[in-house]
Amino acid sequence: MNSYTRTPVNTVWFSVLMAALFGALTFPGAQATNAVFAVSIAALYVSYAIPIVARFVFENDFKPGPFNLGVFVGPLPLSSLALGVGADNISAEFTHWLHRVAFMTFMTIIFMFPTSPGANVTSLTYTVVVLGGVHLHGTTSLCMGACIDSLDQCQT
Repeated sequence: MNSYTRTPVNTVWFSVLMAALFGALTFPGAQATNAVFAVSIAALYVSYAIPIVARFVFENDFKPGPFNLGVFVGPLPLSSLALGVGADNISAEFTHWLHRVAFMTFMTIIFMFPTSPGANVTSLTYTVVVLGGVHLHGTTSLCMGACIDSLDQCQT
């Protein structure tokens, strides 16, 4: 963290470097460009959906931080009110977030398909393979970290 700006400057520069490397993948051709865009969009939707799901599935004491949209959260609350959802035992906030996660899931699935009909080995984007590998690596790292932490606690 930069003490003057209170921002993660090194992380930002790392992101710039990674974006430049991914940008270099567009030089080989349209297929590589489609793969980069499909993986980026699918990963972005997944990264947005994970904290939303975690908030409602697991027990927590969530309090909005200084950077929140408040009442300007978007048009989806209006659509859910128009559809008449959010009554009785299901809170309106939960149904609004449920609609967002459903949309993100749908779009992630759409971006896993090839961009043209009649796909073959050369026209596939392999988004599912790359995204699956990232999730497998992340889950394995998380589980291994939890195992190491629990071993450390047992030894102390």
